[in-house]
This record gives sequence, C-alpha cells and structure tokens, in this order.
Amino acid sequence: MSMQEDKQVILQGLYELAARLLPVMDKQQMIYDLGQPGVSVDLFNGKAGVILFYLRLAEYDPAYLQVALSAADVLLSHPAILQQQYFTLYTGATGLLYLCIVLYEATAYEQYLERAHELAAAFEYGILNQVIQDDLISGHAGNLLVLTRLYSYKRKAGLLSLIQRLADRLVAHARIASQGLRWGHLKRSYDCLTGMSHGASGIGHALLQVSAYFGDEELLSLALQAWAYEMTYYDPDRRNWLDLRLTSTHLQEADVVHWRLEDFRKYISDVNAWAHGAAGAGLARLHAWKVTGDPNFAEECEQAITRCLDDLVTLKRGDFTLCSGYAGVAMFVLEAATSLNRPSLREAAQQLAVNAIKYYGEHRTYNSYISNADSDPGLFSGLAGVGYLFASVLLPDRREHITAPLIGIQRNDQPLYAPGELRRRLFDRYYARTLAKLVDRSLKIDMDIHSLEQLLKTLGGEDDTFTYEYSLTQVWKTHRGSWAYTQRAMILAGINDQLRRETDIVLLDTVFEIVQGVEVCTTAQPMHPVGEEDKADTEGYYYIHYAHPQGVNTFPVSRFTVVLLTAIGYSLPLGQLVRDMLHPKTDVSIALLQQIVLAQIRRLLQEGFITKQ
Repeated sequence: MSMQEDKQVILQGLYELAARLLPVMDKQQMIYDLGQPGVSVDLFNGKAGVILFYLRLAEYDPAYLQVALSAADVLLSHPAILQQQYFTLYTGATGLLYLCIVLYEATAYEQYLERAHELAAAFEYGILNQVIQDDLISGHAGNLLVLTRLYSYKRKAGLLSLIQRLADRLVAHARIASQGLRWGHLKRSYDCLTGMSHGASGIGHALLQVSAYFGDEELLSLALQAWAYEMTYYDPDRRNWLDLRLTSTHLQEADVVHWRLEDFRKYISDVNAWAHGAAGAGLARLHAWKVTGDPNFAEECEQAITRCLDDLVTLKRGDFTLCSGYAGVAMFVLEAATSLNRPSLREAAQQLAVNAIKYYGEHRTYNSYISNADSDPGLFSGLAGVGYLFASVLLPDRREHITAPLIGIQRNDQPLYAPGELRRRLFDRYYARTLAKLVDRSLKIDMDIHSLEQLLKTLGGEDDTFTYEYSLTQVWKTHRGSWAYTQRAMILAGINDQLRRETDIVLLDTVFEIVQGVEVCTTAQPMHPVGEEDKADTEGYYYIHYAHPQGVNTFPVSRFTVVLLTAIGYSLPLGQLVRDMLHPKTDVSIALLQQIVLAQIRRLLQEGFITKQ
C-alpha cells in the first residue's frame, strides 16, 4: 500500500477504537463506575488514561474534545477520586494532576490548574507517606516530575516545599554502585532495575526534567549518575539493556547464594518495550542528548533505535500495548523521528500501526498474552494506548507524549540546591571521616563520587581512615538490594545449620568460601569506640563489613578471624588449610588448632559469612 493508503487504514482503526471506548466516557456510565469499589482512575489502566487518549485524538479531530472534557469534568468532581490507595504518576492518584495539566494545555481553562493544586494538597500526605518506590511509574521520581510541571504553570510556595521534600527523598535513597548511582532497592530483581518504568532511565528522565526547569546542576548530576549505573547492564550484542526482574519462581539455591550475573542470565529475558528495554532507555537518552548535548547519549540512542527498528520488523510478540508491547516501541521511534528529523522513522512507526491493525484483524486482539485484553480500555495496558499510538502517528511532529512527560516551560525559579550541595551529601555518606581530615574540602564540588574516590586514593591511600571507608564502600557498591539478601539469608540458614551439625571430620574435608558482600579490613588505629576489652593486636584492628537486607553493617573481629577468612580464600579443604597454612604460624598442637578453627568456622557459618563451596 502507499503511504496515503496506510494512513487511511490507521485512521479507520483509530475511529473504530474511539467508537469502542465511547461507552467508557458516557456520563452516566462514568458516574456508575466511580461508585463501584476498587474502580481505577489512574493513567495506566483507569479513567484518566482513557480521557488522555481522547485528548490526543482531539488534536487530530477537535470534535472529540468535548468527549474528553465532559468525562474529565465528571471524574475530577467526583468524591471517589479523593479515596485513593496509591499516590503515584502512572499507577495512582497523582496521574490526575497530569490529566489536569494536559486539560489546561488543551483549553487554557484555569479551572484545571486550580483543581490540580487542590488535588495536590489533598494527596500530599499520601505522596509523602504512602509511596515506597523511587521510580517513574509508581514512585517518587514520577511525582517529582508531575508536581514540578504543575509548579511551572502556577507557582505556589506549598507546592515548592513538597517538591523539595521529594527531591531530598530521592537524594537520600541514592546508593553508590560500581559505576554511577542507583535507586530501587526493594524490588524482586538481580539489582536495581534498568528501564523507563521502574528503573534508572525513568528516574534519570525525571531528574533531568526537574533539573532543567530549576537550572539545578546538582539534580542534573544525579540524572547522569543514574544513566551511568544503567550502562553497566547494557548488552552491546543485543543492543539492549538487561531486564533485571526475577519473574521466575524457581531460582536455583546456588544462584541465590552466589548472586552472579552470569548465573542469572538464564532467568533474564531480552524484552524490549517502553517499560523495560531499549525503547524506554532510548527515549530517556534521546531527551538527555537534547538537553546535555553529550555525544555518548546520541550514540546510545542510535543503538536503541537500531534495536527497535529490528523489532518492529520481526514482530516476534503478539503485544501491541503501550507499556509492554510494540506501541511503546513505536512511540520512541516516532519521537526520535521528530527530534532527529528523520522521516524514515515516522514511516516505521506508521507501518507498525498498520501491522497492529492487521494483527487485530487476524486475532481479534491487540495483546495475545492476556485472555481478556480486548476488553481492557487502559492507556498503557489496553485499547486506549493502541489508539494513542494511532493518533500520534497521524499528527504532525509533536515533541511530548505520555511515554516521556516533559516540562516545556523555560527555567523560572532558583535551583533547589546550591552548587556542590548534593555531591557533598553523597561524599559525606561514604567518606565523611576521610573528608573531615582534609584541609581543603572544596575539592569535592566539581566531581562525582567515583572521581572523588580516585582522588582520595592519591591524597591518602595509605591512611587508616580512608582504608576503612574505602573497604566499607566497596560492599555498598556490590549490594544488590533487599530481596537478594533476604532470599540468601533464608537459604544459607538451612545450608549452614546443616553444616554446623556435621562432624569435625566432615568439616575438615569441606572447602568453604566467603559469601558475596563480606569484606575484611585491617587498620592500625581503631575505627570504633575502644573499651578495656578491646586490646589492639600487634598488627592493628580488624573488621568485617557485611551486606544484609537493610544495608551494610560493620563489627570488629579478632586477627585470627581475619587470618582464617584470608586462608579460606585459597579454596582448599579446611583440614589442609589448618595443616599447611595456619599451623606453621602457631606454637600450639595441630589438634588444638583444629578445635579452635572448627569453633570459629561454626560461628562464621552461623553469622552467614561463609558457606560450603
């Protein structure tokens, strides 16, 4: 078919979806639905999302604007919207703020901004106290973005205070990684997630938009660190970012104990969608490149485009939804077409829309993975999202979509943070003692924490304080989140309890290993309050840093414990370690030394610091 014929096919499909969804927008139906327990009013699969589809459709066909406005007026005035359980951008109540903003942009009616401020005040307690995650779709990052966008139109001191508190919360939740910073330590995942919905791309995007509005270099530095972390899980062979979610319920015990990425690859899918994968990660980098001009973002975006174009041709999955399907992939390609001025990308998005309609003609659904998908009106989960794509590919170039909300107004306020303020907070979190000893603390201002770490090595790499804090920070860098250590603790409890009950002969024949997340450290000076019972060994003071579900702890140990743990690192049977490595350094009998070592081994097993190899 010609391009014009393709557009006619898409237009017909768009109007068919609009007709199918009209009953959802009916005033009486809306009132009835809002009176039912558990009714969804959010953007993801609720009333607000369907209204957003009609607002997008109205940009193409203004006759539908009144449909959206009538439904929105019923929704926004209904008392049910004040009885919310979740207070997040896509999956909760704050999506209503986004809807109000888009309604204002479509009509210039101030009443929608006023209603948004009223709802923000009503939802403030929930926003501050009932949101656990940090991500874009269901966490603090999404709320920070939508509240700042609202503030950009109508500045109120109370709203600015809420924005500041959310920004502070994201700063407090940031954790150092081997590269960059990460958020989201409570999810069932190998590590903090990548991607737009629940991962680093979405958090980075929100921080980028807010930093651009406030002209805040500190928030921009956090956004860049989020994407730096995400690149540690980029797979160049697949041109994709690893989906680190662990959806399998049958993880092997050995994999949980060792928690190595190479072991978990068998559980990880190569999904590419808006929520997880190259489409969402590429979308975030597209906007990052536009704001920063960093050529690395341009290259990463190009890799994402290549992957997405391949997927839009092969169409290996029967899912055309906005969240997990090809509609989300096409939305990224469409936005790239506008930003990069590449008409061929728009054509690829239009062809996907045509293929979606063909698929529906053959299968009577836009999502074969869910049995009742054809009755789901949701924006991200169902029909409204497919329609949103159809309308978008028919419209002239547009730079803002629900898949990547923007703050379009130029900077109009003071930065939230002074230059260097957030970086100082992060530095002090991991290297407070070391920095306190430096005369010139201004060296911290213009670098990220990893650059600071390298500088501190050159300034005082042999210093006890730096040695201690550096060792502790290495454990933080390898911390994989709460779920990892909760699961491992349960498995190790069973394995190690059985080992502790074994005979001495069995234990002496066993090869042990130090579990991931345990680090030993030696200093000449004490790093903890020293009591009368804490006499320094001739070699110094000894510590174990260990990761657990809530974070990292440290406690002092004896020199003998450190010597034993060091010997365990040689991966030899315990009896051989005692005979060949430990006994030559002592003046006690080998029988007595074995008993001392066995007692220590059983204690280390009980603490979960070691296990059998």
